[in-house]
This record gives sequence, C-alpha cells and structure tokens, in this order.
Amino acid sequence: MTVDHANRVVLVTGGGKGLGREVAVEFARAGATIIINYRADQVAAEKTLSMVQEFSDSSRIVQADVTQSLDVDRLFGVIRSDYGEVDILVNNVGDFIFKPLMETSDTEFTDVVGSNLHAAFFCSRRALESMKPGYGRVINIGAVGADRLLLRKRTAPYYIAKTGLFMLTKIMALECGQGMTVNMVSPGVLPNGIRPEGARVVAYEDVIRAVLFLAGEEAGEVNGANIEVSGGWSLGMN
Repeated sequence: MTVDHANRVVLVTGGGKGLGREVAVEFARAGATIIINYRADQVAAEKTLSMVQEFSDSSRIVQADVTQSLDVDRLFGVIRSDYGEVDILVNNVGDFIFKPLMETSDTEFTDVVGSNLHAAFFCSRRALESMKPGYGRVINIGAVGADRLLLRKRTAPYYIAKTGLFMLTKIMALECGQGMTVNMVSPGVLPNGIRPEGARVVAYEDVIRAVLFLAGEEAGEVNGANIEVSGGWSLGMN
C-alpha cells in the first residue's frame, strides 16, 4: 500500500516485535520518522530499529513502561526534545493471557489490563494534548469482537481490557480537537497468536493496510471507527 507519511513523527508502543515491528517498518517505508517504544526487550527493539533505519535513519528506540503515567511523560519529553510533537500514535502494546480466570493471578490480571487499556489512555491523552492543530492520528490496536460484550473462555482480562479500549476510543474521538482522529483496528488471530478453533490467521499486511489508511489525510473524516480485520471470523461469535 503506497501512502506518503514524509515528515511525520510516529510513535509505536510495543514496537519491538510482532505487529508493532511490522507497523513501524511500514510507516518508515512511507517516509515517517519512527519512535519505537519498548519496556524490557532492548534486543528486539534494536532489531526493529535496524529494519526501520533502512528507510528512516532518523528513527530511534526509547525505553518506557507506558503503563505508568510518569514514564509516559518522560517518553513524550524525549520525543519533544528530539523531534517536536508526535503526529501519529499507534497504541499497539498489550499483553495477552490464555488461562481460566480463577487461575489468573493478581499480577497477571493487572498486567493485562494495564498494558492494553491504561497504557493507551496515558499515551493517547499525552499525544492529543500536544498534537498540532489540523492533523493528528491516534490508532488503537483492539481485538476481534471487542466492540461487544463477548464472553470467551481463558481470555477474560484481555477482553475486559479490549472492550474498555473500544469505549475509550469512542470517547476520545468525541473529545479530540479539530483535525485529530481516534480510531481502532481490531485484528483477528495474528501469526504469533493462539489460534482458537474456527479462527483464520490474519496476515500482518492486512492489518497494516487498515492502520495506514486511518493515519492518512484521506481518512480525516473517519473518527471513532473500529475496523475489524478478521476475515469475517467475528460474524460467527456470540
């Protein structure tokens, strides 16, 4: 997909691997400067950076735990000092858990909700406060079925968080400034995910097309939307 994001500054949370890595590389290919956020895995983040710098040598990695608001403030302080403001924020970070709820520890529950929901709130709030008038994009990475009260065994904390993220996307879209949009892309099962019975694996490229579209100028009137990229898997959910 050919999209021009020259001179845009893009922050990708959880950009060290998986979908975050692929999103970062495609935005760099489109001409953007990429801030690759990571929490702990510096080796993976540096691998992403090496791929990104084939197209954007001004990009860099920045360590921050985006589940902590003070660390988010530090992250955005680094970006402002080196690049100015963020033009596009992709809230990609989010832990996943696959186990019965009653076997889920306090720490596991808190980590899943914090990384999928709190991190998006902290980063989106900070980005929307500082985006330049006339253009700004926040794109949240949701999950198939997150727009409804969906009960799925072994994934309760994850879906609690992603449904909350859907609601957060809507209210932030309502409150964001002129020229700014907040949207969500909800993938089905990705290549590195757990595949439930009946689910189709969705290619990273298909998800990235939706992300790039929402980040573009032509999507300026798309606000508060949720685009599912699941091959229709969600149609059979109940």
